Amino acid sequence: MRDGHGRFFLDVDPTRFQAIVDYFNEMTISSKDSPPSPPSVDDEHKIILNHQLELFGLVPECSLKVSIIIKDEGDFVALNEWLEEDGHDGEFSLLYRGTRDGLTNDAFHSKCDNKGCTVTVIETTCGKVIGGYSNTAWSSTGVTAKANRAFSFALSGVGISSPCKMKSKDANDDDAIYCTSYFGPYFGNDNGCDMVCGWIKSWPSSRT
Repeated sequence: MRDGHGRFFLDVDPTRFQAIVDYFNEMTISSKDSPPSPPSVDDEHKIILNHQLELFGLVPECSLKVSIIIKDEGDFVALNEWLEEDGHDGEFSLLYRGTRDGLTNDAFHSKCDNKGCTVTVIETTCGKVIGGYSNTAWSSTGVTAKANRAFSFALSGVGISSPCKMKSKDANDDDAIYCTSYFGPYFGNDNGCDMVCGWIKSWPSSRT
């Protein structure tokens, strides 16, 4: 609707809409290499903000929504933008879901090995959401591998007010991911990891 001066009339909550306006203002002064974080508000107001994002078409169509762990629209927006920054523009399909396929290393590797680029999303026992992206396929070869576009992220956690992306210090690091049947998704190397998920079934005798 427009008023008598031809201006649009928006019947929306002004406080939450201000977060969207601020986001657009930041976009005009930010570079493509350092885009602003998606609009965010306090947890109690996120539902209203998410509704407004949908109303104005600011939530991209993203097949990442196959995830049942990520529930906040702003988190979908952030993760999708990070992937676009790193050159991923393909479609996603669900390869593995722990509650569906089994919480074992074997189940993960049977579903995810040699499948190309992957996004791993993990919900901790205390309800926080973290994960990582690898542009190198997983395998069970027992070696570390390069993944020059890999990054880890936190969508929620202690002291985190908005989604946070963490790139590797060295994009050409040979130890971006560790591909081993003894763990599930493993970011980092076998001497020290950034993030690992899995269940130790047994170590080779040389490593006990």
